Amino acid sequence: MQGTWRLCDQEWGRKAAHNGRFVFAAHSSRYSQAGYVRDDSSEAQQWPSGAESEAGDMKTKESRFHVHDELTAPEPSLPVLKGALASGGQLSNFLGVLAGSPAALRAYARFRSELRHGDLPWATQQRIALAVAEYEGSDYSLPALHRTARDAGLGLDEIALAREFDSHDEREAALLRFVKALLETSGAPPVHYLEAAREAGWPDDQILEAVAHVALGTFTNLVTRAGDLPRDGSAEKARVAQAA
Repeated sequence: MQGTWRLCDQEWGRKAAHNGRFVFAAHSSRYSQAGYVRDDSSEAQQWPSGAESEAGDMKTKESRFHVHDELTAPEPSLPVLKGALASGGQLSNFLGVLAGSPAALRAYARFRSELRHGDLPWATQQRIALAVAEYEGSDYSLPALHRTARDAGLGLDEIALAREFDSHDEREAALLRFVKALLETSGAPPVHYLEAAREAGWPDDQILEAVAHVALGTFTNLVTRAGDLPRDGSAEKARVAQAA
């Protein structure tokens, strides 16, 4: 990924250009502790020392954890981050935060990779992810999941239904009702939800995969809640609004 990041001192005299898409600013917004702000423009936006991260009524949230990139992450996290960059472009705030713990990042990446190549259809995986994110109230995850669900072939009506643990496809709906019971019940969910999923044609290996996807979505939400992560791209939106 090509672009620039620039180091700006208080006299505004020194600039250092490197590969990446980041700007260093001592009093920037989302990355004030880390000193980095995403910059998708051809020229880095320079912010004066002491500038507030507000644009009108917009104020950018700051992550409570350091949001790493390939320049700041611990070395054991770099293979996962570089793989993500090679396949998807920009790093998400979620991966940037998780990179602070190489063990957690590697565990998440391996878990997610194995499940993505499991037996559950891709559209079913997206339905479960949407349902879990909606149940958990994940404002961070839902916008990205909406896009991936569309890529998986789900229409807007199916996306809306999935967020309510439902589907026009009765087979999919039966599995989502089991997922809902699993989330809402502190102990074992009522057995009839499991039996209904089996009767709808889901074998036990796929039902167990569905449980694993619930765990993956819940873990993602726990990390985003713990760090109070801003949505991806929110700092850039605030920067553009301030410049307007």
